[in-house]
Amino acid sequence: EELAPKYGMSILPPISEGDLLFAGGEGSVGAMFRLGSDNTSAEVVWRGAPKTGVYLATSAAVFDNGYLYGADIGSGALVCARASDGERMWQSAVPTTGSTRGRSGAHGTAFLLKCGDGNYLIFSETGDFISAKLTPEGYSETGRFHAIDPTGTTMGRDYVWTFPAVADGRLYLRNDVEVICYDLSN
Repeated sequence: EELAPKYGMSILPPISEGDLLFAGGEGSVGAMFRLGSDNTSAEVVWRGAPKTGVYLATSAAVFDNGYLYGADIGSGALVCARASDGERMWQSAVPTTGSTRGRSGAHGTAFLLKCGDGNYLIFSETGDFISAKLTPEGYSETGRFHAIDPTGTTMGRDYVWTFPAVADGRLYLRNDVEVICYDLSN
């Protein structure tokens, strides 16, 4: 069965870990596939349903030790889902829109940079740069600073939806007005 995203928008490439491949697109479209050993076949492991899986729009998910982390389009929260069956382990809007009141609004976005051993750098749509520990047990923020101002507006909130870049110990961020470089070597 075909994965048919809304508006024909499938912005992000599929991602894989071992023999698992996750693909999705705009709307409630997301599925996990198990690739055959012949690399020409695949079987559906699960398709997301309400309150399971992860549905991505503007930011990519990350596989980490059998779990999938990503900013869910519907809830607007960062979500952890078990790769084997799509069950959601937790969700939090704190690293996407900064909301501590639960549901934050559709398309809440966070860009994840995996640093190893559950440690992540996260660029929030609010323009905050966050360090956090992501595990199946939860989201634990270890640091945050406001790095760049959001210059876009959607659904009643300001946002910046650009993926950060890290090169040679420097962090590069941009919005619609400027590019900022931070030295991470200290």
